[in-house]
Amino acid sequence: MKLQYPSYYPLFQCTAASCRHSCCIGWEIDIDPETAALYQSIPGPMGEELRRAICRENPPHFRLREDGRCPFLNEEGLCRLILAKGQGILCEICAQHPRFHNPYGNLRESGLGLCCEEAGRLLFTHEPGLLQSETTEEPSESDPDWLPELLEVRETAFSLALESAYSITERLFLLLCLGADVQDALDEGASLLQAAAPYQEEIFRRETLSELDGFSFDREALNSLLSFFQNREPLDKEWPARLAGIRERLGALVPLRMLSEDREAYERLIFYFLFRYLLDAGEDRDFLSKIKFAVAAVAVISLLDAQIRLETGGLSLENRIENARSFSSETEYSPDAMEDFWNACWEEEFLSFSALAGFCS
Repeated sequence: MKLQYPSYYPLFQCTAASCRHSCCIGWEIDIDPETAALYQSIPGPMGEELRRAICRENPPHFRLREDGRCPFLNEEGLCRLILAKGQGILCEICAQHPRFHNPYGNLRESGLGLCCEEAGRLLFTHEPGLLQSETTEEPSESDPDWLPELLEVRETAFSLALESAYSITERLFLLLCLGADVQDALDEGASLLQAAAPYQEEIFRRETLSELDGFSFDREALNSLLSFFQNREPLDKEWPARLAGIRERLGALVPLRMLSEDREAYERLIFYFLFRYLLDAGEDRDFLSKIKFAVAAVAVISLLDAQIRLETGGLSLENRIENARSFSSETEYSPDAMEDFWNACWEEEFLSFSALAGFCS
């Protein structure tokens, strides 16, 4: 099996007690069947405590304490299970988080989710790029027919995201146009490669960018986008209030977003979202929505950044990491929020091509 992952992926190490947003606090921790069976077999006081701490609903999960902490998280922010039994005692989600794995036949892509602050630190401090390796592990199924073509189309998307000659808003607009053209090809059963090929040419890119003047910034659409994320069930009770504050000061914040000094940070964010989601279009045939999510995510995160700029006069690396982490936790790690977003892409005007193009103007 071929493995593909961001260049910084092998560098990840959990910061444990040093983490300001422990994944052992506030998150429901599901227990996979194999580990649940293991926990049933552990003898002695530790085994008895484990079994008392597990809620046996489907799926089984740890009962969090009243303060939202995992019952095995000690006061120093360390896992008592690891201290007593080693890493092998962990359930799958605890052992893997914040890693994600997307299998596509003989290819498995792995990455680090931005809900983790250390993952964010690695993303913002390393050049975007992918590494490959191989394992003797056998794939569960053969390569899907669509994979080679979609991999090439994604390379075109990567090249647009990383084209330093363009501003971030120009890159996002080009990605939207690419998304629309590839989606048309998907719907019509045409060649995705032919749809994407013109975007490799500088002349075509410049001609496409000239169309951006035909789209006007729609403050109401941006307000609706923020309202959409604000009204999802929050993980952090402060999240809706923060988005409400941005909506109240939108006029002052818009000029402070996506500045030239932000280019490097936002191109890395765009690369992350394209890498994590774009190949899923091979299964659900919805390429454009994956592009829309990247555009919407950068739009919201850029406003979170602008809010810090307005309040403090600057924006630090720690601010960037925290803003990306907050957005990711509240959206990417909420199945309901993501499902609502995919549906809204085809139902709501604020996620239409023209509205999102207006964010790029």
